[in-house]
Amino acid sequence: MEETLLGKEERVRGFKQLIQLALGNREHLYMWDHLSLSHQLAAAGFKNIRHCAFNDSPDSMFKLVEEEIRFNNAVALEATK
Repeated sequence: MEETLLGKEERVRGFKQLIQLALGNREHLYMWDHLSLSHQLAAAGFKNIRHCAFNDSPDSMFKLVEEEIRFNNAVALEATK
């Protein structure tokens, strides 16, 4: 992630940054894509990593809380450990 310059490891804190945060956070700490997040999950010992889509979970409880709009332009993965 550091090599791609897509994010920061930590936020700078101070009066100016607190004002910017209150008015709208424009910075990401990290931005993930499916490939980079899958790699990090595997490195952390997760298995069976798969891309998820809206309402594709075999667990019916997810249907009670999932919202389709949250899957638009999102990285959605499932993994087991």
